Amino acid sequence: MSKGSLVDDIANGMVYLESKVFVHRDLAARNVLLHENGTAKVGDFGLTIRTNQPMKKSSDADKGKFPIKWTAPEALKHNPLTDVMKFIESGGRMSEPNDCPPGIYQLMQKAWNENPDERPTFKEALRKLKEIQHQTPLV
Repeated sequence: MSKGSLVDDIANGMVYLESKVFVHRDLAARNVLLHENGTAKVGDFGLTIRTNQPMKKSSDADKGKFPIKWTAPEALKHNPLTDVMKFIESGGRMSEPNDCPPGIYQLMQKAWNENPDERPTFKEALRKLKEIQHQTPLV
């Protein structure tokens, strides 16, 4: 099991959800399950919604069940781009990790864009990750 295969597995799961017009709304490490064969699966669909369905008046967000730390600001609008991880606490962004393969940090910065329309979809992110892995394998 490598970092690259875990990233691929998670991104492929999110691409699948996007293709079915679902927004997970709680993608975080705690919601990624590891199978004994080493594959990663996205789990915990308690906050998942279809983007073509209106939000119920009595929503989980209204009941305080939203993971605020990891939720994009526009998540209540049901935009599929909200699942692309965004670190929003006080506008902070992590610095580039040591030994970060070229292109990964740039992809991270795009995912943090304040404008959800400027963030990559998971399909776009997966394509970029495959390009990066082809140039520099993720260990």
